[in-house]
Amino acid sequence: MSTAKPFIRLENRNKKRPELIYARVCTPQWVDKKKINNEIWLGRVVNIENSVFYSREKGYFRYTIEDKFIKLTDDEIKLYKDADKTTNIKKKKEHTSKSINHQVAIQFGDIYIINEFITNNNFLSLFEFSSSSERDTILSLIAFKIINCTEYSFAQEWYNTSYAKFLYPLAQFSPKKINQILSMMGTENYHRNFFINYAKYIKKIGHSSPTLTDINCLPNDTKHNITVLNIHNNVINNQFSLILLIDKTIQFPIYYQYLPKMILKSLQLRDILYNIKNLNVNIDMLVLDNEYYSEENLTFLNKSKIPFIISMNQNGSPFEFLITKSAPIIKKPSNSFYFEQREIFVIKTQIELFNSKIQLFAYVCLDPNKQYDDYIEYQSEHDYSKITDDQFKQDCMKHGIFILLSTIDLQIDKLLNFYYSRPSIEYLLDIINTDLNLLSSKTTNHIIFNGYLMISFISNIIIHSIEKKLKEQNLSFSRSLYNLSHHFARIYRNNIIPNLSTNTIKDICKALETNIPIKLPIQLNNI
Repeated sequence: MSTAKPFIRLENRNKKRPELIYARVCTPQWVDKKKINNEIWLGRVVNIENSVFYSREKGYFRYTIEDKFIKLTDDEIKLYKDADKTTNIKKKKEHTSKSINHQVAIQFGDIYIINEFITNNNFLSLFEFSSSSERDTILSLIAFKIINCTEYSFAQEWYNTSYAKFLYPLAQFSPKKINQILSMMGTENYHRNFFINYAKYIKKIGHSSPTLTDINCLPNDTKHNITVLNIHNNVINNQFSLILLIDKTIQFPIYYQYLPKMILKSLQLRDILYNIKNLNVNIDMLVLDNEYYSEENLTFLNKSKIPFIISMNQNGSPFEFLITKSAPIIKKPSNSFYFEQREIFVIKTQIELFNSKIQLFAYVCLDPNKQYDDYIEYQSEHDYSKITDDQFKQDCMKHGIFILLSTIDLQIDKLLNFYYSRPSIEYLLDIINTDLNLLSSKTTNHIIFNGYLMISFISNIIIHSIEKKLKEQNLSFSRSLYNLSHHFARIYRNNIIPNLSTNTIKDICKALETNIPIKLPIQLNNI
């Protein structure tokens, strides 16, 4: 018996997939003048230059005639695995692209403009991607959240009919992949790194004016296992705590923090302020709702020397005292101020709280519009036959009145602007409320839930940025998005031809400093 030198034989076993190459080691032998090949199956060729192969039994490995089987390091396995996955997806898309018909049309305007805005404004600097597939999936989920108000289970259908499949060719929308992405984005490490990058980004875009922030806690009746039961006014509902920090100067969301359980407001406030401080975000003033009105919070804020405005809790003797003292004289002409074409009555005084431990400026405010609304609500909730005249008079005295406390002496118009200028907060709360109602009730993991909130927060950053540009040209974000969603493009074999732009779309492009191209080439690595 004689034996020749072994060699590696390459072969294709699938005529429909010529890119798939398999390999085996052949060692020719002659027995009784008959040639016999002793063969070792190597599996699929991953990288022929580096002699890397893949099989189900051995996974990724290197094989050479001289050194036989060589085990790869973990880093090498990850590198070849990612490259192999990317190549297979590209080859698959290259194969399916042959069936593209020149009559196919896709949604173009909305995703193209959003991608251009994200790229031109350097939003990609906020993210850290570990792979091209992760990058494409995250950007697709963000774009889907901005464009569509539906569950992520419909993301694949949107992707298939949108220019997104050319912009983000490696995106994946299986439930498993989406949960992996949300789990990654919901971790403490990702949360911290994102906001460190975001703090740098805020400074880079020219944020030089004083920071005026607003902290709001959002309870939401969302039926998920991660929420907890809460009882308020004898009503039981599901709640969680979401802290939102808004910079009112530039109308930008700055920070959010999700707490899986209802925690005392004093602990929330300390925790959120410590986190913000470590992100190097300067807080020149806080605007807080009455849920944070407590001796612990006010004492903490005084010690930290952070100026603040807080709405006074209506349950307590200080509120009753100020109402009784101010109500008979508040409507005097000297107390009248005009704010946004409406008359507001304000009396300023000084007050000592909690056994004279804290001294603050108190602003007793009467809003006639709110007074009428409070009275209508009072009528619907009370039986007049059971209310005495004195009680009725005492209750009506409070209608339309709210009390703001501040550590500094503010001009009335500035104070009212702080209190009433809350559209960014309400807009964010409304969008996040809608998002949470669309979240699958099967979400039981608070990390996945936090990842979902991260996607919503990032989407709102982009929405606010686009909205700010559009408002400068008196354009509405929702109307602009509607018009862009009806702008299509046709796919030909080598090019994508967008439809002609209407005057409205031209105005939108001008406001966002971009334009719709006449045609775009189709590249094999992008489909």
